Amino acid sequence: MSCNCGQKREALSAQSAAATAQPRQTAAAGRRVILRSLNPSPVAITAFSGTRYRFEERGSTQPVEKGDVDALLATGLFERDWVR
Repeated sequence: MSCNCGQKREALSAQSAAATAQPRQTAAAGRRVILRSLNPSPVAITAFSGTRYRFEERGSTQPVEKGDVDALLATGLFERDWVR
């Protein structure tokens, strides 16, 4: 009888990789909030995270990292986009 330990290990590794890939993707999607510009002029702003966001006109929207949301809202130039 031959040993199939390598095959079992490979199958287990593939299952483990598939199981962990989905939660990471879901978590990444949940880390963003859509903000809407209230400013009539284009706005380019670098947030706390170092990410640069650009809003072209009043009403334009961008996905923003959750860690940047409070600071951007505090400027008064943006609001949360609750529709999306």
